Amino acid sequence: MKEIPTWGERSKFNYSGSVTEGTKIVFKNGVVLEFSKEKYEKLLSFFSGKNVNIGTSRTDPPEGSLGKWIELNMRKMGTTSFIGAIMLSEGYAIKTKNRAEIKFI
Repeated sequence: MKEIPTWGERSKFNYSGSVTEGTKIVFKNGVVLEFSKEKYEKLLSFFSGKNVNIGTSRTDPPEGSLGKWIELNMRKMGTTSFIGAIMLSEGYAIKTKNRAEIKFI
């Protein structure tokens, strides 16, 4: 298990696996959320080389944001701060000077 901060760095969470093999995110209440390697491949294919709003709103992420993409393609509301953090941790993305943006490498 790896422990890393969420996107906003206000709390930490644990996950196992990697972007290339799929991950299991463990929430504080013990709920485990799985993201397959195929989901990550699809996400990276769509966002590769792009700067976008992170879109961490749990109810209404902005159009074009990572959060909106996750909502539309993965049906996983409220997970963007975790997925974005994993992307940072594993070197697939960076935070821009505008901390509300993520840049995919």
